[in-house]
Amino acid sequence: MVASKRAAADPTKSSNENRRTCSGEGGTTESLISGHKVLFASSGVAIACQGNGTRIVTAASLVRALEKARGNIKIEVHYEGEVVKGVLEEYDLANGIAFVKAMTTLDVHCVPLSHIDLMPETKVVVVSRDISGKLMATSGELRCSDGFGKFGNGEAGGCLMMFSTCKASEGWQGGPSFDFDGNFVGMNLVLDMERSIIFPRSRIALLNAHHDPFGDLYPDGVWGEFDRSFSAFLSKNVVALASFNGGTKFFSCTGFFINFDDECQTILTSATLVREPDGSHKIVEGLEIKVLLPNNQSKVGTLKHFSLQYNVALVGVKNCRYVRHVNLEECSRNYSSEVVAVGRSFESGELMATRGARTCWSGPFDCDLLCYSTCKISKIGIGGPLVDINGKFLGMNYYDKKMGTPFLYFDDLCGILQYFKTKQWKLPNPSSMNKRERDEERRVLASLHPTSRRHVQYA
Repeated sequence: MVASKRAAADPTKSSNENRRTCSGEGGTTESLISGHKVLFASSGVAIACQGNGTRIVTAASLVRALEKARGNIKIEVHYEGEVVKGVLEEYDLANGIAFVKAMTTLDVHCVPLSHIDLMPETKVVVVSRDISGKLMATSGELRCSDGFGKFGNGEAGGCLMMFSTCKASEGWQGGPSFDFDGNFVGMNLVLDMERSIIFPRSRIALLNAHHDPFGDLYPDGVWGEFDRSFSAFLSKNVVALASFNGGTKFFSCTGFFINFDDECQTILTSATLVREPDGSHKIVEGLEIKVLLPNNQSKVGTLKHFSLQYNVALVGVKNCRYVRHVNLEECSRNYSSEVVAVGRSFESGELMATRGARTCWSGPFDCDLLCYSTCKISKIGIGGPLVDINGKFLGMNYYDKKMGTPFLYFDDLCGILQYFKTKQWKLPNPSSMNKRERDEERRVLASLHPTSRRHVQYA
């Protein structure tokens, strides 16, 4: 428990940890540049360093400025005199938050996002960095507000929003807030000159959960329980995909190579990769698809077929070598209770797997095609394969935090693939279900797109 009051008045003298955080480690500046003109600048804080970049959380005001801008606009990330290219990965305007990827791994301290307890009147310091690299700080106290929840444990491990008495201007948006023990409290959102909103770290963790790895990373943990040849097969079969709208990443998920036709190599994945964020039966036109292969090469993918009704898509990739394919038509239905969900991260390329059990429960309604497992995955694993410990493919995974991990069995997938090939196989008609059943199946199969501009419900 963090003490509600401290005698220290200067946050830079309260502890060694606080001296580190106030020295600027983790604090960055994100700017929109048109030619040599700076259109907008805000602060940000690093939350993850990966092999191919640094993930930064900032305020969604960057997104609003980007939407208003015209011409050839680029995002730059400034840190300790270093200027690197930035890419807007995802955002949620309803919550006022955005995630930017610096395309270089910065030598920066990444703040933790695990839950901590905070009390009203806890002394905090808000930190900001301007476009010149100058670091600024101002102190105040946390305040509770009936309009923004209350302190303590919520569904996400904390409250929805917090106020502070820190006086800051608009340029301080996106900067980190720390308590006097050096603990990261949250991200600053300026309300007015008299007080600021702090977006709690637990809420950032919840909205960032799409990128969380799950289970065991290859080749450790459950990977050692597979036959060695099957483990190697999966490492060359499972890929990561991402769709982009201009320079902004739209969605990322997992897929795996299957035998389909002779035109090009084909990846089976979820149609969430290209569908409208509101779960409607439409795709977003003009998206660019990139595929991260097992050897970490990036290839351009082409959308070949899709069914939004069953959230299935096929992506074609040319000139791929040294990959392995699954022949779903040769699979046999296996009712093994012990199953493993597999996924691959587009950001890091890491291959991961988590163990669970196949359940007999089919959800609260009669959704005939959906089955469930107890495998706990993140949204990285959407579109990834479900296998058993003996090396048999069972189906393709979706995501639902409330009810377990839904999946479609391979034989149902084969019927959809046959429809793609001939258009003669009749897709199961959901009209036999009542409205509540159709709504439930639509809710699960849509997998709740994380970059929706509407309010995102993270169940």
